[in-house]
Amino acid sequence: MKQHILVASVGLAAAALAGPTVPPPETALRGLDPIDLIAGRETPGSPQRSVVRGRYRYQFANDANRRRFEGGPERYAIQMGGACARMGPLSGQGSPERFLVHDGRIYVFASDICRTAFRTAPNRFLDPAERPVSVTTTDREQGRTLLARALEGLGGAPALERVHSLQTKVRIIYRSGGESQEGDLILTMGFPGRFRTEERWGKWASVAAADGNGGFRQEAETAWPMERGEQDYFLRAQQRHPLALLQSREEPDFLGASGGTDRVNGEEVALLQVSRRGVLTTLALDERGRIVQTRYRGRAFGVVGDVVVTYSDFRQVGSLILPYGTETRLDGRRVLSPTHRVDAITLNPKLTADHFRLVGK
Repeated sequence: MKQHILVASVGLAAAALAGPTVPPPETALRGLDPIDLIAGRETPGSPQRSVVRGRYRYQFANDANRRRFEGGPERYAIQMGGACARMGPLSGQGSPERFLVHDGRIYVFASDICRTAFRTAPNRFLDPAERPVSVTTTDREQGRTLLARALEGLGGAPALERVHSLQTKVRIIYRSGGESQEGDLILTMGFPGRFRTEERWGKWASVAAADGNGGFRQEAETAWPMERGEQDYFLRAQQRHPLALLQSREEPDFLGASGGTDRVNGEEVALLQVSRRGVLTTLALDERGRIVQTRYRGRAFGVVGDVVVTYSDFRQVGSLILPYGTETRLDGRRVLSPTHRVDAITLNPKLTADHFRLVGK
């Protein structure tokens, strides 16, 4: 299964993937009542007592269970919008008949291997809850200084304020057994809070897009609306991008604080801790203010761990200075496959509502 990796742009998708088919809801969990299933009982539900949520129809054994589901669907419905829990919320679709209850939640999987891997070590595949950031007044004051330094490293605050959208095209290269497979990954960001990723492998393509008011997923010619939990995950994950973080610096939930110093590639760097949308990302700034590294704990390449992305090959792109080179480490080990090569970055591409809304038939 190809994994959706969060990096990418705009232009190709609207024309190539227009007019997708939105399939009818699919009966979930072999028709079993999800409330009883979470309680450890496999009780058949009735088609006459059903609720449609997202791409699934849930059946219930009694009216009380149906009302309980309707009062908290985020808790009782299949998690991750039906994506394979082993591969993550933006992976391919899991089978609604291949399920597992863990910690009072229902997850589905694309294969028995995925389900077994998840059952063996669920914490390896579930994003951790972020702890509140505890900082001192001095940390906050130093954070403001570092934030100004990071803005200068990008080209200055006025230059950043003129950027309303960003488009990045990345070449993904998988290497295995002496062979390689290449695809395109495109990230589109519209500020504030609009994101779209598109992944292409030959004639096959997938899209994930959201703007805070809605969103959708599409694989080949099939599409479906994003559930709220998927939208929140997608938007939080995109906030790891340094440019998205700095663009959100005036938002009420933005927190920047000093995290001390460290070394990257033998050079001393200042660490700027940024909390936004409930996730914590650490930015490493060189003496010129360039963001040379991001650090966080979260999902990458199908597992959860300590992620470090190091940036290089900084170039002038319009009014900004942006990196074209990236190297990713997961739990201290360099990720050799897949690798990413940035082919193009475009500032202020034209965006429309159709980039973030499901246009189906």
